[in-house]
Amino acid sequence: MKTNKIIKGVKGFDEKMMCRDFQYEEGKEYEIKETPVRCTDNGFHFCENPLEVFGYYSPGNSVYHEVEGSGEVDRCDDDSKVAVSKIKISVKIGIKQIIENGIKFIFERVKFTEESNTTGYQSGAQATGNQSGAQATGYRSMSSVNGDYSTSSVDGKESAACGLGYKNKAKASLNSWIILSERNNNNEILCIKTAKIDGNKMKADTWYILENGKFIIEK
Repeated sequence: MKTNKIIKGVKGFDEKMMCRDFQYEEGKEYEIKETPVRCTDNGFHFCENPLEVFGYYSPGNSVYHEVEGSGEVDRCDDDSKVAVSKIKISVKIGIKQIIENGIKFIFERVKFTEESNTTGYQSGAQATGNQSGAQATGYRSMSSVNGDYSTSSVDGKESAACGLGYKNKAKASLNSWIILSERNNNNEILCIKTAKIDGNKMKADTWYILENGKFIIEK
């Protein structure tokens, strides 16, 4: 499919800015004449949802850049990974900004408060201390924690529960999202993953933790 629109996203590389044995440089533009096909060597690949880039290039030994894609585009409904025939490599982006941009991608905006429990349309709750908890209720709501052993939960369609601290857990209602990080004993990030609560692979109103790169139900 050809598009005249600019598609924005994030692309991951190894530490030398290589991907699939191709050397990239910041500020450069690249183009191919072949039709791009996802998950092959044809085309330039990146994720429209910034959070999904961690599934292809994990933190610790990767670098990330904002990119703009255009021309021929190949995409599917499974995730936001796309292959394009033209790509522009923009500025380097850090994990913190990727997470913030990823949350914005899931829903347009959230009005945060410093309260640990909030209700209402596009409400938000944030907690930062160890063993703290944040809960938000309402359509397109957001809860976020980053202290050790903390919990994050949401109850509302198209909402998101985010836990980025050590051994955090999260739960969300149907058609909402959870975002969790896995850290080692030195509190270094090993991976960050996001998942939609679809009622099949990921169950609604169920506590999840992230272990060995996989979502595990907390018993």
